[in-house]
Amino acid sequence: MTPQNPLALQSTEDPLPLLSLIRLLKSSPHRSQAPSSHVPGYLDSLLPLPMLQYPQDPTNHLLALGQMSPWSVRSAIASHDLPADTYRSIINGLVVTSQARTHRFHQDLAAQEADHKKKLDDREETIEFLEARLVGYIDTFSQPPEGYVENSRLTTFTIPCGRGLSNPAKWVKKLDDGRVVGYTAEDGPHDLPHVCEIYASPKYTADPAEPLPHWIHETLQGSAPAYAAFLDAVKATDDWGLEADVMRFRTLDERVLAYKAQLDRTHGELKSTIITRNQCRGRLECARLGEWVSHLAGEPQRMPTNVRAHGG
Repeated sequence: MTPQNPLALQSTEDPLPLLSLIRLLKSSPHRSQAPSSHVPGYLDSLLPLPMLQYPQDPTNHLLALGQMSPWSVRSAIASHDLPADTYRSIINGLVVTSQARTHRFHQDLAAQEADHKKKLDDREETIEFLEARLVGYIDTFSQPPEGYVENSRLTTFTIPCGRGLSNPAKWVKKLDDGRVVGYTAEDGPHDLPHVCEIYASPKYTADPAEPLPHWIHETLQGSAPAYAAFLDAVKATDDWGLEADVMRFRTLDERVLAYKAQLDRTHGELKSTIITRNQCRGRLECARLGEWVSHLAGEPQRMPTNVRAHGG
């Protein structure tokens, strides 16, 4: 609410503050001396009251005098015949009252302006924050997402979008395992990227492709330092599919070796089990197992009972 104008004063104020002002002015050592020939009246009956002292703080003094209004002064002097110096003191008091009211008005106005400015600053800060969030949302894929580049090399990399349809990948990123992830132009920041396997692109010419040289086989299947140097040279070609297939060959070759080792262990266990089984059969033959159970020969085979187990 806009503070009240100091000059817009109410006319219903009690004139008693004015009487206190008159006491204050007449008891002040700085007031003008009243003429000895003044006319006794209502003002004289107020003089014997205890003397008032000026407050020490000028601001508090102005605020104290600000309790009076021109209408209370007019109401008081309209019915009393006062000396000229008293009128001058009253006028000076009204000036001080006006200054006090103006001072209070400017204080309230400054406080409201400061509060209004703080609200505006807070609102501008909120708007800037929301605009930054909006711009970040809108521009997420107008610029490559972090770690991604615009797809200019994987023309066959498409991302399914439902109903048997697919869209080309616009932003792609190469993973450490040789795969790639990508986004389409329609994807947003809350969409998950699509993961895809990539392969070396064949180069068709009139001449048939030749087998890989033996030294490449040895390098791909050889020691880690030699393979790392070879892989760095392949990465320098900036052919993601070629790099992915080199890494894939190394991984598959390691799996082949692991499976072969597993098969060797399985064949060894199989051979050992066969030998042990044959030894067991030889012991049964030496123990004349056939003579012990010859009476069972020719009888129909049936499942063994648990009569003995049940105590029958």
